[in-house]
Amino acid sequence: MAEKVKVIGYVGNKTRIYIPELRVNRLFEKYGQSFLFDRDTVEEMFYYPSIESAFKEGLFYIDDKDLRIKLGLEEENGELGDAVIAPISDTTILTYLKAKSYEDFEAYVTELPKVHQDRFINVAVDNKVLDYNKLNLLKKLTGKDVVKIIQLNEE
Repeated sequence: MAEKVKVIGYVGNKTRIYIPELRVNRLFEKYGQSFLFDRDTVEEMFYYPSIESAFKEGLFYIDDKDLRIKLGLEEENGELGDAVIAPISDTTILTYLKAKSYEDFEAYVTELPKVHQDRFINVAVDNKVLDYNKLNLLKKLTGKDVVKIIQLNEE
């Protein structure tokens, strides 16, 4: 029996890993959902650039340190590999939205890929965050107006 590894999805919306050649078709429907994959299959998935970049952008996380090291996602000392973004928890997002200064928020959010910026929008809407300056920056980056979304949800 092949060794299994857990892959966790850190995307706020439905995302599918679909690779017919490897017989992989998994739909991650919510943040934090996980599936078990054969270890060899996960290694082969990295031959597909879009899948590799999804892992490097922190959209998916492999719950096996040895495999993360082998695939270049993590160094032996626990540091992230080059060009790898750590998965971002909702708690971290809320901390940046509510407690961090605008300067810290701006420095952090502007460097993130758009998919993570969109997660900031979702968390801000779900928690009805109304920090004008931070929401205005998110609007510039994503084109989405949190205040309007919250108003529409209230109606």
